[in-house]
Amino acid sequence: MAETRPWIGSCVSVAQFVMLKDLTVVDCSADLEAGRRIYLGSTEPEPAKREELVWGSINRAFSQPVTRTDDVAEYAPTQVLADAFRSAGYDGIVYGSILGTGRTVAIFDLAAAELASTAICPRSMPST
Repeated sequence: MAETRPWIGSCVSVAQFVMLKDLTVVDCSADLEAGRRIYLGSTEPEPAKREELVWGSINRAFSQPVTRTDDVAEYAPTQVLADAFRSAGYDGIVYGSILGTGRTVAIFDLAAAELASTAICPRSMPST
């Protein structure tokens, strides 16, 4: 629910889905810290380090919260990546949360999931 960033006291609709088939997803949920690191070396990083930095940056890009006032052009790179993953035959994407410790799963084919349950949860004051 944190991903929706609701106002305190507002209600959030939540749903549980059951996957109707096994899905092949791209797991971009690398450590968010890897996406925050800047490589300042004088030489090209080793392939493993370069891969860690790239996947960390991709995860961070997918994890960026969206607001109604954001320019949609800012999300073009993640839309291009998602389309490339879908075109390559993947069923969805998994990425980490910038607002919590969970992961978000985005599937491309809505017919691959069936609604199992719904609830309305109030957003309460954080405990002190």
